[in-house]
Amino acid sequence: MIALLIILSLSALFFTSLINLIPLLENFFPIDRVEAVLFTINQNMDGSNEIVSFFLKKLFLESAYYFALVTVGVSAISFAIAKQKRLPLKQTIIKTGIICNILLFTSFIYVALNTFPLGRYLKLWRENMKEPEHSFLYTNEYIPYSKISFKEGKKNLVVIFLESIESNFQDKKNGGDLDTNRIPEITQWIKENDSFSPGGKPIFGTGWTIASTVAKTCGIPLNFPSGVFHSVSGIKNFLPGATCLSDILNDQGYNVLFAQGSKSDFASMNAFAETHGKSDLHDYDYYVNSGRFSSENRVNWGINDRTLFELAKDDLDSLSKKSKPFAMFLSTIDAHMPYGYMDPQCSHPNQSPKEQYPYVLQCNSKLLDEFLKWSTKQPWFDNTIIAVMGDHETYVPAEAVGFKNSEITHHWLNFFVNSKASSKKEKRDFTSFDMYPTILEAMGAEITTHALGLGRSLYSDEPTLLEKYGSDSLNNLLKGRSKEYDFFLYGKKSK
Repeated sequence: MIALLIILSLSALFFTSLINLIPLLENFFPIDRVEAVLFTINQNMDGSNEIVSFFLKKLFLESAYYFALVTVGVSAISFAIAKQKRLPLKQTIIKTGIICNILLFTSFIYVALNTFPLGRYLKLWRENMKEPEHSFLYTNEYIPYSKISFKEGKKNLVVIFLESIESNFQDKKNGGDLDTNRIPEITQWIKENDSFSPGGKPIFGTGWTIASTVAKTCGIPLNFPSGVFHSVSGIKNFLPGATCLSDILNDQGYNVLFAQGSKSDFASMNAFAETHGKSDLHDYDYYVNSGRFSSENRVNWGINDRTLFELAKDDLDSLSKKSKPFAMFLSTIDAHMPYGYMDPQCSHPNQSPKEQYPYVLQCNSKLLDEFLKWSTKQPWFDNTIIAVMGDHETYVPAEAVGFKNSEITHHWLNFFVNSKASSKKEKRDFTSFDMYPTILEAMGAEITTHALGLGRSLYSDEPTLLEKYGSDSLNNLLKGRSKEYDFFLYGKKSK
């Protein structure tokens, strides 16, 4: 009898935890981005220990709270039934516990089926278990790298990947979807420099940070590798068959640096930097080990954006004093889901975490503005192109951002400071792939085809693949395994 009671209690705790797990997963992970979730659970998560610990702690506390409520409820109902019908209390508790467990299990199944796009997960899993075939898209649309030239001299490059920042965060007057512009400083930079509207559109294999970096600098998606039974944890060679922007710049004699406030072993960003151009990498561990940042000041994923921008200034000063041209790729983190990090030095009303995101965005805009204004005063500025872009669309709930319509089309923002090219048409339909050749042409590079990888330069008249095929067709063409993409993964051609 006692053993059965223990089993029922543990079972109730288990089902309560599962039910609580679902809304937490919704907050912490982009579960609608099937390829992002499948990639993340199959790759190196070493750099996310603190976030995972926070997640598990929150799950434990909430599950314990609701389990206590369930226990009290079952006990109260059992006592009432036993007293009214004069039944043995232990047997009544067991029967009530069994019914409770059935209800909890049924509730979990119902919530899971209505939350997770299980059909899409199964479909992608099946597609990636198939043998690779030759791809129409890569055979006909992929443009391999050939030598380029900088006839007006080599310009420095600073690329800033803004975590989850969209053009939608502006007010309607400026092309956004909010009543109040949450990024007014960025809006001003967009108006005063080259920018392609309405912004970049989400497409398969580009919708999370490492995938966005690959897409914007290599012109290809980050596709789920080789089936669910093949882990890519601890990748040593990250897409060795792809030629990326950092490879090209390294070949052109540039000093290339990737900088970020989080740990680079998460998602194997360190392997990507090493594989492509043997680029230098300054991440959380680097800044701590070099004595430039104290681990006692760690927040969320690592170093907050205010501090990261200050560290980046020092890095740029060092790079600018070397004889070679430089390229820095800087990734921010404060606006990461679920509700961002609220910098205590930014003025904001006292809000709960679920209400703070609009003020996180305002702070992010101010910090970027301060960094860019500092850049304009540096001796290297006139010879430097600064490309600013959202890494991907936001996954923060619409109501937390302030969107009144959850069905809006999301666009990550972009603008280019000091571009050496001139845009013929500023309104374009484009994806992350198109940033690859666009950045190079903004630097003054001459690309005969105006295309690299699956990207088309937005400074040219060449139609992008999104303009040519549309979202649905392009998404379908990008999915599944192909012999051409396996070459990017392994550096070996399939017959």
